Amino acid sequence: MLGFPTIFDRVCRQAWLNRLEPIFDEASFGYGRGRSTKDAGSVDHEKLLTLVAQRVADGRVLRFIGAMLKAGS
Repeated sequence: MLGFPTIFDRVCRQAWLNRLEPIFDEASFGYGRGRSTKDAGSVDHEKLLTLVAQRVADGRVLRFIGAMLKAGS
C-alpha cells in the first residue's frame, strides 16, 4: 500500500535528519564523496540499531529509528 507522508511526518523526519546527520555523516551512502546509494546494499536492521545505540544514548531516538525501519515492512 502506498502512503503519502503528512506535513507533520515530513517536518519530524527533517528534524531527526538535522539532528542525526552530523553524527553519522561520514558513514552516509549517496551523499558521501566517492559513494553512491548503489554501494549501500541491504542492511540488517537489528545490527544497524546496535551500531546506532553505540553513538546515540537517547532511548526515544532509538525507538523512533526502530519504528521507521519497521514502517516499510
